[in-house]
Amino acid sequence: MGKKAKRRTKWYESAAERENEYVRAVILEPGHPLQEDALELAVHARDMAARSLGEDHPACAEATQNIGLYYHVLGGDPERAAELFDEARTKAGPYHPVLTRSFYFLGVHHQQAGDPGQARKFLQEVLDIIRREGHAEDPRIEQLTEMLTELGPPPRNG
Repeated sequence: MGKKAKRRTKWYESAAERENEYVRAVILEPGHPLQEDALELAVHARDMAARSLGEDHPACAEATQNIGLYYHVLGGDPERAAELFDEARTKAGPYHPVLTRSFYFLGVHHQQAGDPGQARKFLQEVLDIIRREGHAEDPRIEQLTEMLTELGPPPRNG
């Protein structure tokens, strides 16, 4: 890939990252004025990332994950959300660092909403992904461990 193509790809990646952050904010910010358009925004972001960078690019996976975020938080369809989260994991790989962003904010959303079980589920996945990156001194590990401790012990099975 030539220098011009690399610059163009970097520009598209940067634009997709900002768009994904914006979509996440629209979905998760209580009372955001564009929430009624959130699904349309999320689908548009995914389609733009797919056209610009390819369907298997991590930015497209993150945008797919944000559509799942919509269904999980606003759309009232946790099954569809889970399907989209799995699709994002398939696109990027189950332990790709890009998956940590939406799952982290979803965990925080559930923590603030008083749902420690759901918060734990998503924050634990973020911690597992970060640990697989292999940086034992990553400050996010300590932060997430503290957050999980504050949520209390996981419920016992059986």
